[in-house]
Amino acid sequence: KVCGGFAALDYGDPGDALCDLSGDPMYTLWAYDDAGTDLDRLWQELLKRNAQGWLFCAATVERSGVDLGAVGVIENHAYAILDVRDVLGDRVMCLRNPWGESEWTGAWSDSWDAWTPERMQALSRNPLQARNDGIFWMPFESFLKYFANIQAVALHEGWQYQHQQGVLQAKGKNVGYGFTIQTSHDIVFVLHQSRHPGPVPLRFCVVEEGTGKPVGGSSMTFQAAGAICCEPMCLNAGKYAVLIQGSPSVPADRYPVEYTLQAGCPKDAPLTLIAEGSLPEFTLPQFAQRYGTCAGCDQPLSESHLHALNRKWHQRCWRCHKCRTSLVGATFYIENDAPFCEPCSVPELQCKGCQQPIVGGYREALGAAWHKECFQCQQCKAPIQGKYRAQGGWPWCPQCA
Repeated sequence: KVCGGFAALDYGDPGDALCDLSGDPMYTLWAYDDAGTDLDRLWQELLKRNAQGWLFCAATVERSGVDLGAVGVIENHAYAILDVRDVLGDRVMCLRNPWGESEWTGAWSDSWDAWTPERMQALSRNPLQARNDGIFWMPFESFLKYFANIQAVALHEGWQYQHQQGVLQAKGKNVGYGFTIQTSHDIVFVLHQSRHPGPVPLRFCVVEEGTGKPVGGSSMTFQAAGAICCEPMCLNAGKYAVLIQGSPSVPADRYPVEYTLQAGCPKDAPLTLIAEGSLPEFTLPQFAQRYGTCAGCDQPLSESHLHALNRKWHQRCWRCHKCRTSLVGATFYIENDAPFCEPCSVPELQCKGCQQPIVGGYREALGAAWHKECFQCQQCKAPIQGKYRAQGGWPWCPQCA
């Protein structure tokens, strides 16, 4: 009923199912054995989260030159990860085929010929008595060869969860919620959509209020998924905003788009809707690699950045160098490679008498500008309003000249 029928259950990620059933946040651990993956860090993360009782699942993928069937692994198939352990110097994982049969046949499998009493004792397993029940152990390194990624459902005992239902009303209209972290702790967000008639591509980001600095969020790529998640963020005390954005490719007739934003953290951090006119710019940490950083604040740029003076700027940072008035869409002038608004680009008048700036009315005389009260006789200091005589570039009244 939730998905709209049995047909909607065909294919999909197993992590989505766990997220739906548990109501807990889910995120992905990329498990590719290549130069871009820190395998030691990934393994330590698995050990840590396994000890915390998180749920794990993974799926096989078709890879060129790899025969999964030859080692007993099903192609394009989901598996549960039941356990991860360091055993006598080896990193091994326990998986279960939900079919209840068809098992891995390589190292650490039931048919492996290198079992020792020490290994059997460490895993409390006797391969001679094992059945073809779909449960098997395999090396971490072999897992990386045949599986694409690991989806983890973050079970946090004692955490508080809150849900905000909302609507993206129209194309190009973001929605945001503010929240406050009182003391440093982790927080996780999940953006849920109905899977019937089908989710639309969305994404979300988390930024610091005031600075607009991005601190986390979902993937930079818009995802048409029932549950869009992010990795846990450890945030310092302060005010933050989470912003939701729809893909420009979503047809206008698919709006309004309903969603539920879920937040989980160990301490209460209520979400409050932000007025549309006060929303920060949508910015993800990954934007720094694609767009660079702002010339004004040195933070990652948003997609709506602008180019000026051969540099890139946030729209909020494109301001007069002097008065800080926004220059977006306005005429500006350049002085010493900095932008100025039109009023600030006019040279500042300075009184010759007191050397202070002139604001308002003034008198021009002797090739200079003067405050009216500063245009006075150099001898008797009386203000001069009528005739005067000049001596050395300074005014003198007729009586003292």
